[in-house]
Amino acid sequence: MRPSRRILLTPTMNFVLLLANFSGAASAQTSSPPNQPVESTRAAAATQAELSAKWNEAVRALAEKIASSAGPSRSLSIDWGQLSTLSAVDMAFIQKALLDELRRRRFYVGKKTGVSSASAQIELVLSESVAGYVWVAKIRSGTSEATAIVGVPRIANGAAAERKASLSLQRKLIWRQPERFIDFILPDITSDGIPHMAVLEPTAVAYYNFKQAHWEQSQIIRLHPVTYISRDPRGLLSLWEGRLDLHVPGESCTGSATSSLELRCSSDLSMPSETEWPLMAGGEERGDASFEKTGNYFAGLLAIYGDVEAKLPPFFAAAVLNTQDESHWILTELDGKARLYDDSSRPKAAFLGWGDDIASVVTGCGESWQVLVSGTSDWTEPDQIQAYEIVGGQAAAVGSRLEFPGPILALWPSTDLKSVRVVSRSLQTGMYEASIVSVSCTD
Repeated sequence: MRPSRRILLTPTMNFVLLLANFSGAASAQTSSPPNQPVESTRAAAATQAELSAKWNEAVRALAEKIASSAGPSRSLSIDWGQLSTLSAVDMAFIQKALLDELRRRRFYVGKKTGVSSASAQIELVLSESVAGYVWVAKIRSGTSEATAIVGVPRIANGAAAERKASLSLQRKLIWRQPERFIDFILPDITSDGIPHMAVLEPTAVAYYNFKQAHWEQSQIIRLHPVTYISRDPRGLLSLWEGRLDLHVPGESCTGSATSSLELRCSSDLSMPSETEWPLMAGGEERGDASFEKTGNYFAGLLAIYGDVEAKLPPFFAAAVLNTQDESHWILTELDGKARLYDDSSRPKAAFLGWGDDIASVVTGCGESWQVLVSGTSDWTEPDQIQAYEIVGGQAAAVGSRLEFPGPILALWPSTDLKSVRVVSRSLQTGMYEASIVSVSCTD
């Protein structure tokens, strides 16, 4: 969990969450949408018919409120946020309905998220409660700012229920200790036939053997990273074909993790404020990014799209999706939004309501690739992981959230992209915990 989580929730976003927890809030008014893709023709037709009957009035009401708040502005840009379980079909239909209503009122809505030339910017977030859905639109026009809120009853037996059961997340607790650690990794069973584990702490890496049903420490190697003060130390372990790489701010190590841990380390004192870290996916290095230790974020990612190179903005975490020989990057950026890039340095879409930690997995469920996303809670609250599918540049939540008893501190993809490594802290025990979160299809 990055420190930004303590400030990413704007007053508007906090209000959304309060409304969502108030059981009667969503049934009082009418509402509007975020963004998502398409599924089967039959499901889409049924959903659209139901939406036409129940939500057209809600969409018109929200469009009217946006039009009123935008004032003389005729050009709009919209960032769509998703904090609900509505499916891609539902989202795509609602989004189209709102855009049609705005254009009917003679507004031009930019095709690209966050178009800087737009005279009014809108952040639109969908949340939900037991009673129904609550949509909040934050409209900025010039120096003025306004908020429009509408609600709509829940759809019974809609497409969202179908999608919700498409996959499930499972957590396997591997290790816990009272001292802070920032990453861990489990090498394959080595020649000695004994399972091993490396645990990365801010200034040391410990190596464990699994004997007699518990982990026993066999080695500890001290590190000498550049000294810095942070409540949120970060580090990365990566393993591919027996080679272990380790990165902490100011120091990088490489070696092997077999029956014992061997590392060769070098400190980068010439560049004390930044070091190069690899971004791994499926055991392959997809790019390098400079880790800015003083700001605790990455900068300088060079994305490669075939023969085209693009410099992407600073970010806290990145997920790469490779489909049909194309690379797509999702970055959780410093302003609290996650953005999708597919062929340039200009974002194709933005997603609101996501936490700072993300990782991609390849499950074979649904669209095959999913993104696992942490929640937006702060250091003092329980956290969660939600799976999303990205289709047509839009994100749909799939499956149920996996709850954690405290903040998630790190989330990294596994070598085979079938699971993720999670470091969290239990608010109940105060212990730091290492978990493997895996995905299974439930259709």
